Amino acid sequence: MSSKEQVNDLFTQTVDDWARYYDDPAPATLTAQNFVSRRRFAIQLIEARLPKGSKILDVGCGTGHLAAELARRGYDTWGTDLSAGMVEYARTNYNQDRYQVGDIEKIPFPDNFFDGIVCLGVVEYLANDDAALSEMHRVLRPGGFAVITTPSSVCPSTWIAPWFALVSRSAPRSASCDACWGARNLLPSLFRKSSIAAIAKAAGQN
Repeated sequence: MSSKEQVNDLFTQTVDDWARYYDDPAPATLTAQNFVSRRRFAIQLIEARLPKGSKILDVGCGTGHLAAELARRGYDTWGTDLSAGMVEYARTNYNQDRYQVGDIEKIPFPDNFFDGIVCLGVVEYLANDDAALSEMHRVLRPGGFAVITTPSSVCPSTWIAPWFALVSRSAPRSASCDACWGARNLLPSLFRKSSIAAIAKAAGQN
């Protein structure tokens, strides 16, 4: 089974767990807190750089929560995800017409279509980053803005959070923790800042 098939299977099987994970108003684990902070930071960056009404694509949209929140704030948003289960959840709970199954290496939109892209916690699952970054660059208009996050190889929480979730009395292991733990086991890539900059530059992104 390919890495993409493994990722698809994992996230399709754990849709409800991830939905609860993102909806939790008071995340109990370091990993959950990291996800909430990452999402909040992405929204702040988009709002700082792009006006309301801008076209935004969430690549690897998962349950659709981030795209829906940006839409609530006045942006024209779409979401794509490799997992049909995630897309079905997003279409059922948010917008039927704005979410679709899509491969990050073959984004189903025309050139120069979006003003902004958010891609949170996706590229680390890829065996190779070139095609994904090139595709995001292709669908982003000249001068557009992209927010792409990935775990850092030098950040302590990357390694500590899963173990904390397993042993902390205040954060007992849950289905959501299992989903996240399974996702971490599939990660083929962790990055340093310098390597991300070099990869992005090679793909045409400044």
